[in-house]
Amino acid sequence: AGAPPQEGARFLNWLRAQMLQDIQTYRSGYLDIFVAQVGEVATQQSTVFYKRHLFEIGGMMMIGMALYRWGVLSGRGPLALYLALAALGFGLGGWLRGADVYQAWTQGFDPLTLVRLREGDLDLGRLPVALGHVGLIGLLCRWGRARWLTAPLAATGRLALTHYIAQTVFSLILFYGLGLGLFGMLERWQLALICLGVWAFQIGFSVLWLRRFRYGPLEWLWRSLIYGRYQPMRVQPGA
Repeated sequence: AGAPPQEGARFLNWLRAQMLQDIQTYRSGYLDIFVAQVGEVATQQSTVFYKRHLFEIGGMMMIGMALYRWGVLSGRGPLALYLALAALGFGLGGWLRGADVYQAWTQGFDPLTLVRLREGDLDLGRLPVALGHVGLIGLLCRWGRARWLTAPLAATGRLALTHYIAQTVFSLILFYGLGLGLFGMLERWQLALICLGVWAFQIGFSVLWLRRFRYGPLEWLWRSLIYGRYQPMRVQPGA
């Protein structure tokens, strides 16, 4: 059953007003964006963090640490395990996520329905899908003919911190008013092309960078700070 018409209309009017305000804010200068984000950052780093992120992210990290200790993330698990993770993970996760998508579709992607799904069972399919990815990547790593794909991805993973920060910088330059100010101006297919372009650039950069250097730029800085001394950066000839 959908929401009462008056409630839905009020919500849509509020949503439109928020959207227009966001477009105006993020096309403006840095100081305006900074001020607008103060409240959101304070909320995310306080109440939202303790109500959700601490347990959600912390729980997923604990699962990842256990999988690493057991050798699953290093490709040392049995073939049957990766097959089971891929099949069960994508099967269960796809069913859970597919049910949400079907419900949203039958409701005409009603905004109230989308909010309810986001605040309800959206996370139920997250862990199975993540384990499905683990199984699929484990299978690819064990298949020698897939090295053309896994080797560049492995190089990209070694520059994870650098790429994480770089994507933020790219987005600031592209979408915010301190750069090109494209916030709210592009269609979804255009955003998808930008995403693919950034991925292609970062994968290629990772492969070329690691031919000369041991670590990514920010990975090197982080390791040097942690160990309290300068870390060797360049790859030795013949290594």
